[in-house]
Amino acid sequence: MSPTTSSMDRISCYFPGQGGHVAKSLSRHWSVWLAMFGLMAVCQLPTVSGIKCWECNSAFDKRCGDPFVNMTSELVDCDQRTPEMDHLPLDANGEKYQANICRKTFQQTREEVRIIRSCGWLPNAPQFEDRTCYTKTGTFQVMVYHCVCHEDGCNSGSYLSLSAAIIALSLAMQRLF
Repeated sequence: MSPTTSSMDRISCYFPGQGGHVAKSLSRHWSVWLAMFGLMAVCQLPTVSGIKCWECNSAFDKRCGDPFVNMTSELVDCDQRTPEMDHLPLDANGEKYQANICRKTFQQTREEVRIIRSCGWLPNAPQFEDRTCYTKTGTFQVMVYHCVCHEDGCNSGSYLSLSAAIIALSLAMQRLF
């Protein structure tokens, strides 16, 4: 041991298979650096903490419609898709929006009906902010019934499909009368 190093600055280790005690030592300085490096490496691992939503479109997969059959659809961690959302505006603080809702959209264009399930980044427009579901109509006989929810996998729900069925039925009755 050198005169400048005390016995408290060394760590002794036991290595079996090498004839009993074999003294190997590292200075505490290096062991602290090694621990800090390990902690930094662990902190760099990707985390999965975002909302998870079903993503599909009944125009491409009929099982995405109602009733929903999730055999070919996947539950997506929406945070993993955030880098694809560069086209979205920034929030009031100048930050990117984070996915925090699941969406289910019932869309009818003339005679074609489709259901789209997806992640959501933007909050409802101000006129709809206090609603979980709303209907919008447009030109060319376009009608959209849109619902949002805030729990993992919540956009599969039958409570959303019942509302969409009522809207579709009311539209069909309008055409008859």
